[in-house]
Amino acid sequence: MARAGIIRHAWAGVRYAIGDAYKRKITHRRTHPERFDHPRISRRVENLAKKRSFAESMGRAIQLASVLEPIPNKRGATTRFRDVSIRRKLEYFLIGGVNIGPSFVRLANFVQQRKTPAGLYRFVYEAQLLGKEGRGGGKVNQGILEVVAPFAAALAIDPSIQDHDRLFQAAERALKETSKKDVRYLIATKIAGNMMSGKKFYVGNPRVMNVFDYYKSEEMAEETRGNETGVLHNMEYTTGFPHVRKALDVFSSSTAETFAKKTIEAYKAIRQKDMGSPTPGLACDYIAAAIFLHILLNPMAKVL
Repeated sequence: MARAGIIRHAWAGVRYAIGDAYKRKITHRRTHPERFDHPRISRRVENLAKKRSFAESMGRAIQLASVLEPIPNKRGATTRFRDVSIRRKLEYFLIGGVNIGPSFVRLANFVQQRKTPAGLYRFVYEAQLLGKEGRGGGKVNQGILEVVAPFAAALAIDPSIQDHDRLFQAAERALKETSKKDVRYLIATKIAGNMMSGKKFYVGNPRVMNVFDYYKSEEMAEETRGNETGVLHNMEYTTGFPHVRKALDVFSSSTAETFAKKTIEAYKAIRQKDMGSPTPGLACDYIAAAIFLHILLNPMAKVL
């Protein structure tokens, strides 16, 4: 009996040691996720990713940016912890973000084939409509669609751009090289957004030649109407995208350990008084655009 007791005691000790080692292993993997990155799998993933066309990469980037932006806990915005309204639930952002990807694949192919941004807003309007497919709620994609469009055109024309100065100059140039037809599609996109949200936000219809001039005209119109948010929105396109630039710089240079912390850091940076204190909605649009650019400019980098 004494011998049996010793054996049971020893076996219990072995099981405890094994269980304790297993727990330590799992805890280590939770705190060190790189342990799951098997070199052979990582190489295969990278090789497959390199086979994607630029248009496919753009579609992936807009989907990831749209889906990831609303998740981190940002004050005043829809996040994983709260929905700011029944029309702007997190699920609506996720579904809408996935829906708009194919439109940006077509946008990239269209611009690459023609080497001009003229005509690209047809795809912005298309994405606005498809963003509503299969979900309830109001408009959730319009902001990122508007902000990302000129950058998408600039990078489709020259995918080799890496320098931020060149990129932002190219995006402004893309706006100036659009057509009157693009202006009509942009107005249609805004009207569709009003119909989705059930609200009547002001949508101007100036006689202008391109989208850059449209935003310039709307900036002056909103200033006359005393709408500071409207002025700030339109100035983003006429003054070189200062908020997107700030968000991209902060996001790219951040030493924060997680994607969520980088996003929150950039969000707080662009909502400062010296940046005009944009509303949470505007700030989220700029953050999403910065995430889109960060992913597209660093295709082999880890997002999470």
